[in-house]
Amino acid sequence: MEFALGSNAANRPENDSEKSSFSEGETEFSDVDLTINGSTMAEPEAGTSRQSYSASGIRQRQLQRNLEREAHTSRSNFENVPETTKKREYIFKVLLFGVAGVGKTSIIKRYIYNYFLPENGDDIPGQYSVKVEVLDHDRIALIQIWDSTAERGDDSDASLYYKMASGAVAVFDITNPGTLKELDRLKKEMDENVTFRGRPIPCVLLANKCDLLDVDIDKKMKDQCKKKGYINWFKTSVVESINIQEAFGYLLDEMVKKEEEPIDNVDQNETFLSRCCSCSLC
Repeated sequence: MEFALGSNAANRPENDSEKSSFSEGETEFSDVDLTINGSTMAEPEAGTSRQSYSASGIRQRQLQRNLEREAHTSRSNFENVPETTKKREYIFKVLLFGVAGVGKTSIIKRYIYNYFLPENGDDIPGQYSVKVEVLDHDRIALIQIWDSTAERGDDSDASLYYKMASGAVAVFDITNPGTLKELDRLKKEMDENVTFRGRPIPCVLLANKCDLLDVDIDKKMKDQCKKKGYINWFKTSVVESINIQEAFGYLLDEMVKKEEEPIDNVDQNETFLSRCCSCSLC
């Protein structure tokens, strides 16, 4: 129920003896525009006690003030709610890198749209995609995936590609060992150009197209992760939808852990939001 007083009542001085003083239990409300749910109160019927009608008006005015006071208190309480009790949103920029033909674009389509469309062999430089992941009832994450070819061009392209990255996915073709060697150079370049709180950003390694070659490379990949700084590796297949969601889910968990890591556990010389590329253009 809504109560609203008209402008006449709002502007009337409280000490107006003619309009608002009590006289033998009666109060004059001739200039009060009192509405309930948009409807104006009707004038008292013949024979109705002016005293009872006036008392009813007083109660309505008091109720109106109480409602306004409660509404103000509710707004103040909401605005003063601690940040930790509100839904938290993360924005993560993820770099996807590897030489042409390893299946990066197909991986993005499988992860975001869950479908497979054969590639024509030509990578689209600087492709950008977005997916929203619900972490739990009070946390969501927006993931920006930046797909790029091995050759990015001038320094300005490199600056845009690396800047503010939170994590990365490195992809090679399990049927072509040469594509894994190329990752060594690309991973080293990334680690030199982007850090988070003074440390390399988390990066997972994908051995893609495992549907074409069934080979045990577990020991080799674990050694590769240890030597090159990958946080984990996965055999993946876009065609058969193997480990695509799992790989990105693992990386997402690691990025959230990094974001929520107490500042006391990191280099004190690093600021809380010190995620940037180290190029001279920033």
